[in-house]
Amino acid sequence: MVRFKHLPIRWKVTLLSVGIVLFSLIIGAIVLLGYMKDQKEEELSQMTLITAQLVAQYQTVQEQVNSENASEMLQPLVERIRILNNADYIVVLNMDRVRITHPISERIGTVFQGGDEDPAFSEHIYTSKAMTEDGGQTVRSFVPIINENSEQVGVVVVGNVLPTLRGLLLEIVQSMGSVFVIALIFGVWGAWLLANHIKKQTFHMEPEELARVLVERTATFNAINDGVIAIDQNERITVINQAAKELVNTSGDVVGMKIQEVIPDTRLPEVLKIDRPLLQREFFSSRTCDFK
Repeated sequence: MVRFKHLPIRWKVTLLSVGIVLFSLIIGAIVLLGYMKDQKEEELSQMTLITAQLVAQYQTVQEQVNSENASEMLQPLVERIRILNNADYIVVLNMDRVRITHPISERIGTVFQGGDEDPAFSEHIYTSKAMTEDGGQTVRSFVPIINENSEQVGVVVVGNVLPTLRGLLLEIVQSMGSVFVIALIFGVWGAWLLANHIKKQTFHMEPEELARVLVERTATFNAINDGVIAIDQNERITVINQAAKELVNTSGDVVGMKIQEVIPDTRLPEVLKIDRPLLQREFFSSRTCDFK
């Protein structure tokens, strides 16, 4: 922090501007990350639901789910559907909740224990989220298998693993990395131009130098024995030294006040109207009150 205070004004402005650009990009990336996460979850939920309904409507699945060789008949079919629909897993369950199909062959014939499958065995269609073995999250859809006699004979479970925040971040970097780099380059360039402009406006002086010059100017100005008053186009006082205050018998801060309020008989506004100097003019002030 101490080093930053002693940096030239050009570098201070540049670093602060670049910091603002970086902060904006980071906030934008966080917002985009949250949006992509929600969109990805919604997209995968729809995909799993459609795939589950597709499998549940297969006549072969409806007829073979409770047969003795159900796994041999359905595993190849379901695996082809899983690959074509880009699903992470498709599990067909009979009414005893036994896995008839599964991408991992060792799990075929074991009982499904997901904890959220009960409604599916009561002919409910829904989508839920669950934790994976490695700590991630998966979105999965449950669709009951209804045969031609309108009887439920099983359940289809289709799941897709949700991308991690790291994975989404890498996706953003790959797809929009060039945009961020260009924005940063233009931000640095604009910051440098702004810093140079400010430097020129301050006559290439640092803030400490400007402050010192102002103090010296004020002290010199007030040390002048002659009264000096300046006004702007609106006839308001912009500059007045101590000698001038004593001449017009006023005190306090009168900068910003109308000149007529301080010197009623002043001829300074005439200079604004005629646009030429009035030299060696005398005036008499009858003011006796102070402005504080």
